[in-house]
Amino acid sequence: MGPDVQGGDGFVDRMVDGVGRAAAWLTLVLVVLMAGGVLLRYVFSIGSVWAQELEWHLLAPLVLVGMTYALQKGEHVRVDVFYARYSARGGRRWTCSRPSWRCCSRCW
Repeated sequence: MGPDVQGGDGFVDRMVDGVGRAAAWLTLVLVVLMAGGVLLRYVFSIGSVWAQELEWHLLAPLVLVGMTYALQKGEHVRVDVFYARYSARGGRRWTCSRPSWRCCSRCW
């Protein structure tokens, strides 16, 4: 592979890292928004539909970006019950086969 391909990987990694760091700040904004909504609803009895809608609109991209960032950093959620029994090679096989199992289960 040429240097262009390797350089492209570095760019994507830096981009995912930057977007992941921005998502961390977005999480803080989302927590403040949710806490404010709860405070308004239960303390002052003022409902705010736009704030609840904004929560969902912030949460969806945050989850998608967070998954990408976690996969890049190797911090994605795994079922340790399965991984504890496997060798490193077996764990990689399980990781690679899992998406195909998920697709098959969605077809039924």
